[in-house]
Amino acid sequence: MSTARPTEAPHSRGGSTTAGSALRDVLEAGLHFVNEKLEQRTQHWAEELDAYETTRGPAEQAGYEGAKAGLQGRNPVWAAIKGAWAGASGNLKLAVVLLLIVFIVLAPVPTIILIIGLLIALLVKAIRAASR
Repeated sequence: MSTARPTEAPHSRGGSTTAGSALRDVLEAGLHFVNEKLEQRTQHWAEELDAYETTRGPAEQAGYEGAKAGLQGRNPVWAAIKGAWAGASGNLKLAVVLLLIVFIVLAPVPTIILIIGLLIALLVKAIRAASR
């Protein structure tokens, strides 16, 4: 009698544990499958959106990149500038670079003119104050 009881108890526990672990395994496999499918679909949608946006012009690229950066918590202005640059044509990029070069070369000229104008204004003011 003592030998019958120990063999019955492990079988009844082992059967419930095996059924429970099998059910858990099936549920985990199902969750992994659903998770992989959702991940694949999300990746596919993101790739489609990126492919769509790379065919747009600089304004659309700037808006898309700025909105995306804003949603990700990054600086939307800098992302919009980079997006506009990425969407610009070669001729537009060349024009912007040439404009920046001209601005850098000619920027000292207005500054010098402003300084000379202020010096002349100070001289005129000093002469009028001395003549009174």
